Amino acid sequence: MSANKSGGTAPEVRVGLRVEDETLTFFGTDEVNFKIGQGWTVVAINPGDAYVDQYEEGGEVYETLAGADLVVVLKAPTHLNGAAI
Repeated sequence: MSANKSGGTAPEVRVGLRVEDETLTFFGTDEVNFKIGQGWTVVAINPGDAYVDQYEEGGEVYETLAGADLVVVLKAPTHLNGAAI
């Protein structure tokens, strides 16, 4: 668990995509979907990071956007008595 933007603690999963060698790769979606299937709920979706690749051409340094992610904050399911499962 990590601290979330509201100051509390909750499991967070980074969900996003990367572009490498002309291939688009998604990450984090399987983990979030698995937890949703177990009864977890999404309580917030927060901004994440951008990934930048640098390359040099003709003595100049260039940057290209190579991906981005969002932070999905999850809440564990509870029994009727409120105890976390």
